[in-house]
Amino acid sequence: MTVNENLIVCSTPLHMLIAEKIINLYPNDLFDLLVVTDTLNKKYEFYIDRLANRCRNLVVFKMDSSSTFNYIKNFLDFKKRLKEIKLDYAKYFVVNITSRYVQYLISIKGGSGDLYTFDDGLANIYKYGSMHNEGKPSFVNNIIWNILGVKKYSKDIKKEIKLHYTIFDGIPNIIENVKYVSLLEDCGGNVSGGGEVRRIFLGQPLTDISVKNNNSFLFNILSNLKIDYYFRHPREKIEQENLRTSLIETNLIFEDYIVDVLKKEDNVLFEIYTFSSSAAVNVASLGRIKVFFIYSPIVHENAPFLYQEIEKMGFNIIYDI
Repeated sequence: MTVNENLIVCSTPLHMLIAEKIINLYPNDLFDLLVVTDTLNKKYEFYIDRLANRCRNLVVFKMDSSSTFNYIKNFLDFKKRLKEIKLDYAKYFVVNITSRYVQYLISIKGGSGDLYTFDDGLANIYKYGSMHNEGKPSFVNNIIWNILGVKKYSKDIKKEIKLHYTIFDGIPNIIENVKYVSLLEDCGGNVSGGGEVRRIFLGQPLTDISVKNNNSFLFNILSNLKIDYYFRHPREKIEQENLRTSLIETNLIFEDYIVDVLKKEDNVLFEIYTFSSSAAVNVASLGRIKVFFIYSPIVHENAPFLYQEIEKMGFNIIYDI
């Protein structure tokens, strides 16, 4: 029997969690893992190690976009690192087709390999974002990237995708041909006679969008909502000395953490609060979970129709705090 050799590319712990589910669908295939990420910390390393145990080979590449010079130099380093990968696989599984790193990989991959994609998060179902609408860069940038070897952009790549794996059931995605994969085991069940309610705020690195999303702004919201626990995003920085809410310390990403608690404690109800985290959407269908989105003018400014799309999905949005 011929054994297929495949490449799967990830950037975040969520990608790696989805990748585990995809690998389960191909029990007779071999997988090599390429991690291209701008963050490396204990949580990232935990998921890299866990997924690497399911794969044959591992290559980790750290991105640097701190300046245009560093970005170009880093991209050239990436091209050199790809020499560690044979790039002649039966199947390629990639995420975030707007990434120049992914676009370069697809531009040079072996022509016979089938291309599969999977979700990056809410960006995949937000039809007004770059994942759905990004074309070629400006004329000058297109020349530069062409010289660097990027020949295909997201609109070109979509035509090559054989199948897209999604964790959002029944919601339009970047292509029509999709397959739903269940991300989490629903172990929530129901609680009879009430139960302990825990309010968790699900953090995001929103200072990347605007400095207005600072700790002072955030702490005021936590106080007004009487939040019990704060779950920090892997790329988020929090002034812990001024935080009056208990910080959850774990190597698990939010989806895995919630399932772990639901399995161990059968009398706990969770209220999850967030501005726009896809992790909240991912756990919303589990038993003993209620999700609340908080309207942020800054998020709205950067993604004008996001809250409208979230409401269409059936979620309530808190507009006044």
